[in-house]
Formats: sequence, structure tokens, C-alpha cells
Amino acid sequence: MRFLPFAILLLLAACGPATAPPSPGEVPDEAHFNQRYWPAERIDLRTYTRERRRALRGRHLRERGFDDAWTVEGPGNLGSRINSIAVDPTDETVQYIGFSNGGLWKTTDDGDSWLPVFDAQAFPVIGDIAIDPQNPQTIYAGTGDPNVSGFPFIGDGLHRSTDGGATWTHLGLEATRVISEVIVHPDDNNTLYVAATGLPMQKTTDRGLYKTTDGGGTWEQVLFLSDSAGITDISLHPTDPDILYAVGYNRIRSNTTSIIRGPESRIYKSADAGATWTALPVDFNAGNDTRIALAQSPTQADRLYALFLNEDFQVGQIVRSDDAGESWTTIQDESDTNGLSDNALGGFGWYFGDLFAVAEDGEDVLFLPGVDLWMWRQGEPWERATPEWFTYDVHADKHDLAVTPSGRLLLATDGGLYRANGLAGLPFDWEDVEDIPTSLLYRVAHDPKDPLSYYGGLQDNGSTGGNAGAQAEWPRIFGGDGFQLRFPSDPDAAYFYVETQRGSVYRYDLVDFFVDNITQQNDSLDADRTNWDTPYRLSVTDEREILLGTYRVWQGYDINFDVSWVPISPDLTAGGIAEQRSKTIKTLTQSAVLPERLYAGTTNGLVWRGRKSTGTWENISAGLPEVFVSDIEASPTFAEGVYVSHSGYRDNDFTPRLHRSLDGGDNWTDLSANLPDLAIHSVFVLPEQQDSVLFVGNDAGVFGSIDGGTSWERVGTNMPAVPVYDLDYNPVTNRLVAGTHGRSIMTYSMDSLLAVAEPPVSTSEPAADRFGTLDISPNPVDAVAQVSFTMTEPGRDAELVVLNSAGQLIYRAPVGYQPKVTLSLPAADWPTGTYTVLVKTRHTVRSGKLVKQ
Repeated sequence: MRFLPFAILLLLAACGPATAPPSPGEVPDEAHFNQRYWPAERIDLRTYTRERRRALRGRHLRERGFDDAWTVEGPGNLGSRINSIAVDPTDETVQYIGFSNGGLWKTTDDGDSWLPVFDAQAFPVIGDIAIDPQNPQTIYAGTGDPNVSGFPFIGDGLHRSTDGGATWTHLGLEATRVISEVIVHPDDNNTLYVAATGLPMQKTTDRGLYKTTDGGGTWEQVLFLSDSAGITDISLHPTDPDILYAVGYNRIRSNTTSIIRGPESRIYKSADAGATWTALPVDFNAGNDTRIALAQSPTQADRLYALFLNEDFQVGQIVRSDDAGESWTTIQDESDTNGLSDNALGGFGWYFGDLFAVAEDGEDVLFLPGVDLWMWRQGEPWERATPEWFTYDVHADKHDLAVTPSGRLLLATDGGLYRANGLAGLPFDWEDVEDIPTSLLYRVAHDPKDPLSYYGGLQDNGSTGGNAGAQAEWPRIFGGDGFQLRFPSDPDAAYFYVETQRGSVYRYDLVDFFVDNITQQNDSLDADRTNWDTPYRLSVTDEREILLGTYRVWQGYDINFDVSWVPISPDLTAGGIAEQRSKTIKTLTQSAVLPERLYAGTTNGLVWRGRKSTGTWENISAGLPEVFVSDIEASPTFAEGVYVSHSGYRDNDFTPRLHRSLDGGDNWTDLSANLPDLAIHSVFVLPEQQDSVLFVGNDAGVFGSIDGGTSWERVGTNMPAVPVYDLDYNPVTNRLVAGTHGRSIMTYSMDSLLAVAEPPVSTSEPAADRFGTLDISPNPVDAVAQVSFTMTEPGRDAELVVLNSAGQLIYRAPVGYQPKVTLSLPAADWPTGTYTVLVKTRHTVRSGKLVKQ
């Protein structure tokens, strides 16, 4: 594919769909995440935290080719959501920005260059950044995403750096999971206040306002409202820091529960440094108690502003108090917009939750962040402070605003950081001041006709393509939330396919620059229940044939933009685990070896095998976990080979779920081996390697195996602990392609990995690793082999497993804990060949080879 002129791409992107209006309580990407922890709300967070940290410290073995560095391809210019900005008060060229899932970044040259300073931490999810006013080298990072966009966006408490971000110390509050704001006392930097909204997915008491007077050594919960209400905002009185204000917010979001209103969504005040609290006499959203925004006036110490939403999650009223919150007057009412758009907050105002007051010539100027940024001066109507979002001059959805000592404005958006040189005159002259590769990828792809470029679909940033070397400015190819791109391999095909949320697939003509929604050409298909990330693919035998999954499988033929669609399956979501909000097909694949063979997996835990020509389907879920099916990959080598991954946080169980079948799904073998306890999102089987080289993407990166899933190692030395939702392979460049959800597209060279030879079969010496020893003798064997090993995890049971050369399970024996174990393997009836012997405990795997002669 050749790249289009940037101006044309902008026009086409603007004509593409915007993010679809979300349901109440659901941000654009939340449905994608909520289904991933079906069906259980209760999760083992300590295990999840431990395994993310363990994964980040994972070994990278030279002998297996996993210790090379990933290449960050991009994009950098399209950005992603920034939650927080902090500016050094003594040197405004030093700035920090915190991404919702891309880490904490620092510039020391006013935005000309940026460096990540939080990548060694297990949760690069930043809710707020605070700088010690007495020592600007001391930085605080509160982790977790206050905008509650999904489960992976939780954190592990508060971190402090005393050297400008070079090193970090964990200060606790891990159980709060989402920190929304951190304030350092202006006169005593050992006193901090931390606001926590708490774990989004279930009710807990680990939420509210916390205080320390010993620099984070100990914490006191000074304000607790309820097990469903946290604190989203705090403010100190500018002349009397014993007076502070806190905003409560009832918020729980799981697959089965959505709380977005509640009686604790109020403004609270303390006059004694947090010892006692009263609810302020302001409740302009009575009966519609939801997220409130609060702003402290920079010109009048006792003046406050507050934003209340209406029932449509738009601006209801903006009010002001001139007596420290004791009485309030309305300055903006929805009955008179005074120039403010009635869709300023896009119908999901709780996603923003901020209001800013800035001083100008001794007067207050209010800024309201929403889809666009709005500004209000006393006695004047509201005006847009940023261009309308669809121009892409400033990205949509605003989340933080900072004013530098010289009066410049820094603005955080869903698409990165922007800067304006001051308050004088509208429109402001905004410039994008960061090119940081933190995009949130859903899907990745490559075009066989353009092998040096990589493509992907991004959360709230459309679809794009480019590479690290040739094109720093990646174009926005199409709008909306971007998902799967598909490219025909035919060298004469001057078109490709692009997808937006809920299964809208467009054919993109590169000759006439014509775009058409091919899924809307069938009313029945267009009306089907679809996944946020709807699977579709081009047939391996005829690229004009398109296969797509809603709650059933559709087959379409594309003849010059005229696509005829017919369903070729029944409802594949019927049955399975209990009813959920949206049961759909999540993954759909076709065997390249046996093209008639289709596989489909659903959000409610069902796996199906289908025959394309007849439309007959068989449920092959028996023996598999009954949870969300995250991916299915047909073997590129074996006609009946198939791999399936599941993701489910079920009753405190984070066990990685990965299975293989070599008989089309009639029988399944667990391949989780020594994978960490993290959800698996994607599976990839490297072609032409006899299914020996496998990869999975999980919540902490990419893990690989060169022995068919017998053992796993973390791939690469420089990928932070970010989720990887999709994997692909570029055979021309011989690179694995990872779509990270927080660090853009990254690729990994297979050159060193594929140079690794199959380990030789030992005939006498015992195999050893850091977990102990494994001795198999005699080897080769005629009838009975003795397997001896040590167990190095006291109290932990083990399992002895034997796989044949095709990876099929032929022997399994449970082993209770004992320091030294000797077992007999009854090999007399086994066919001649080479076998893999595994000893598996919860977190370790020992492996060896056995030859049957």
C-alpha cells in the first residue's frame, strides 16, 4: 500500500465515524475490557500484582533468543490519553506527564524530547502526579486510572522519587488500586493527602481520603464514605491549609454492576486538617448524584467553583461560593447555555470530572474540559478554547490543564499533550508538544505489498500505518476507534479493509479514494449483536470472500464494493455461562491447511468448530475453561491443530489459560506451563516451525516458547509491563509484531531466535536448571524409564507429564510433595520416537527429552 497525501487522509478520517455514543456509565473502550473479566467480580489482586512484577523481572535467555530488544515502530505522533500534568515550579522547561496506560514521561527541554521514568514499575498506569513545592526533585506518582475505562487500568498505590524520576520508592496504599489526586502540604512536606476512588470492579473499604504525616511511612484513612464511593478530587485552602475540600463519587463498574450515582457524590469540607468532615450545603444534582468537578479560585481564597451534571451527563449547573463553601450561587445553568454547547461533555461527563480556574489580571477565568475545551470570563459567553475536535488540530477529550509560571497552558487529551502560549485572545495557537509512542493498540496488521510498514487500530485514534525508520509522522488513515485492517496479497489489488467499533467494516479504494461501509449493505447483518472488537478475516482461498462474526458467522463476497452477505452458522452464543450483557463472537479463524475448517470463540465461553461450505458447527468446548474466549489460532502446519486462549478472573483465579488440540478440538492439552498468572489476550504460532515456536500476549507483555509450549520466557528486554492484545508476523522482515496497549506497535527480530537449535537428547547426563535436577535413565529406553527429580517448592504438589513429538499428552501423573522423587515411565507400548518429559509445579517447569527405541 502506498501512503496517501496527509490532507486527504485527514479529510477521510474526519468523514469516518466518531466514537459511538457510549451507554451511560461506559466510556468508548469500556465494553472491550469489561467482558474480559466475566463472569466473576471478585479477583485475587495480590496475585495479579505479584505476577505483573514477576513478569517484568522475567529472565531473557540468550540460548533461546529472547534477550534482544524490541523495536518501537510507532506511532508517536498520534498520542494517547494523558491523565495528569506536573510542571517544575522553579524551571518550567521541566515537565512530567502521566498516561492512562503508557507510563510517566519527563522532559527537561520544554517538550523537545521526552524520556520514560516509570518503566521499571509493574503498573505504568498514572492517575496523578504531584511535585513537592519545597523540593521539586521529589515527585509523587499515584497509580490507577480514575476514569475507570477498564480492569487492566488499576494500579498498585503511591510511588515517590527524590531524584526527579530516576529511581522510585513504593509508599503503600496498594489496596486502593486507583489514586485520583495527590497533594503535598505546602508547609510540611511530610504531610500528604491522597484521594483514592478504589477498585472499580467491586465494593471495598479501601477507598476515600488518606493522610500521612511521616512522609508515607504510615497512612490514616481520614475520610471514608462507603464501600462504593471514593474521592475523585481534593483541594487545600490557599491561605489556611487546615481547611480542605474533597469530592465524593459513587462508582462501581463490572460486567454485572454499574453504579454511577449515589448519595455520597457530594462535596465535603474539613476545617481541622481532615480530622472531621461535613457535607457542604450544595446539591444541585439532587436525585442525579454523580461525578462533581471542583475548582479553587487562584484570586480569592474563599472562592470555589463546582460543576454538576444533569441526567444526560451533560453540563447541568456551574456554581460559585465566595464564603468557603457555606453558600452558593449559580453562574451557569443548562436552561441558558450562554454560548456553551449542550453537547460539551459528549453525554459522558463523568469521564472528564474536572474544572479549572486560572488567574488573568486579578480575575478568574474558568476552563471546562470535555470533548473540546471551553473557556468563560466573568460577564462574557463561553467560547471554545480549542478547535472543534473533528478538525484534529487538538485531539478530542480533555483531561488535565496546567499553567506554567510564565502563563503558558499545557493541555492533556486522549491524543497527547498540547501547549498554548497564553490567555491573550481566542482562538489559542495550540501546538502538539510530544511525539511519544504510547498509543493504545487493539489490532495490528501488515501489508504484503508494503512489507516495511506496519498498521494498527488504536483506541480513540482510528487506524494508522508506518514504521520507525521511514515515517515518523504516521497518518490517520481512518477515524473512530480503530480495529483490524486487512490487506489483499494480490499485487493488483488497489484497496484494503479497515474496521471501526462494533463491526463496521469499510472497503478503502486507493484509486478513487472511495470508502464504503460494506457491513451496512445487509440490514440483518447491520442489526446483529456485535463485539466492540468484531472479528473478520479474508478467506485463505479467495480474498474476495470475507468471514465475519457477530453472534453468528457471516460469509460475504466483495465484487467491486458490492458485498453479498449470508449467515453460515446459527447463534453460537446460545448456552454457555450465565447470561451476560452482550454475548458475541470474540474470535474467528480459518485453517490455512484445511480451508473448510473454521473455529469461533465467544464471550460467554464457547468454542466451536465449523465447516464453511455446509454451515455445520460442533461445540468443542468440553475440557476447556468456561470463560471468555480471547483468541483462537489454527495451526499453520497440522490440519487438525488449533490453539485457544481464555481470559477470566474467576473466583480469585488468574491461571493463564492456553490449550492446544491436534484432533480438531476433540481433546485438549494445557500449555500454560510456567506462564505467569496473567490473562492471555492473543496467541500466535510461527509458520514453518512445526508448531514449536509459540507466542502469547498477556497483561504484562509477550511470552514465547521454542518447545511447543513446554516452557515459556518473557520476550525482549525493553517492553514495559503493558498489555498486548494482538500479535502478527512479517515474513519479509522476519519480525514478530506486537500491538501493545500503551506503547504503540513494537517488533521483535526472529533472527537469533530461529537460529536456536533443538536441544540435543541426553543419553546419560541429567538435565539441570535453576529449579533443581531432572534425571531420566535409561535413555534411550526400551520398556521402563526411571524419572528422578527434586522438588524445590516445599508444600507444593507437582505433576509429571509426557508429550509425544506432536505435543500430544500421552502420560500424566500427580506427585505429592516430597524432596526427592523417583517414578517409572511405562514406555513399553509407546511408539518409537522422541518424547518431552515435564515436571510442572505452580511456578516452575523442568523439562527433558526421552528417546524410545
